[in-house]
Amino acid sequence: KKLKAIVVKSANRNIPIHNNDALAEVIARWKKVDDKMGLGRTVSRRGMRGGYEGNYQRGIVPVKNLTLNDWESYVNLTYENVSKCFEIYSNACPTCNFNHFNRFIHGGVDLKEPSFDTLVGYGPNIGFSDPVQVVKLITLADRMGLETQETSWILSWLMECRQDGLIGNKELDGLCLEWGNYEAVTQLMRKIAHREECGAWLAEGIYKAAQKLGKKAL
Repeated sequence: KKLKAIVVKSANRNIPIHNNDALAEVIARWKKVDDKMGLGRTVSRRGMRGGYEGNYQRGIVPVKNLTLNDWESYVNLTYENVSKCFEIYSNACPTCNFNHFNRFIHGGVDLKEPSFDTLVGYGPNIGFSDPVQVVKLITLADRMGLETQETSWILSWLMECRQDGLIGNKELDGLCLEWGNYEAVTQLMRKIAHREECGAWLAEGIYKAAQKLGKKAL
């Protein structure tokens, strides 16, 4: 597709509202209700990553490309332990009042706030338990214009393929893509973003990449 972004600029930012008071009343009522129910109850207090512990206990956190759901290092990525590793500052969200639009600062560098999907995608899904490494990988994917979830699944699929002997270092340009190998993961992500060497066929997505490797990888 070769499309990174679409920017839309409005000539007129004033949107006419039929009954502004009624709209404000509905929004206020929605905020009170959503703040106490379902996902809103978690996100309003702990952001999008706040459901990690509960989902782990339910057995729905993916570990090593969904081959496991039990992970001895899961505690490293709990809400409290991740929060200890960063300076976290709230940002104004343009669409709601929930706590999910924060700045994560580490070593003076602005990083991407993890959601549940990206936290587990670049954490247990590919064998990482260091919160700083996980958040740096999420940030790298975001800033290179990669689709963060798809990229995490490509990585975990490749790691399982390598573990099972379906692919080796040679096909990955000499990279030793093992669970938790930070240097290999960052190098491969850059190759995918720039379509360099093995990144050229991996950038097509998991299905086409699996077709290239053969039936056992599908």
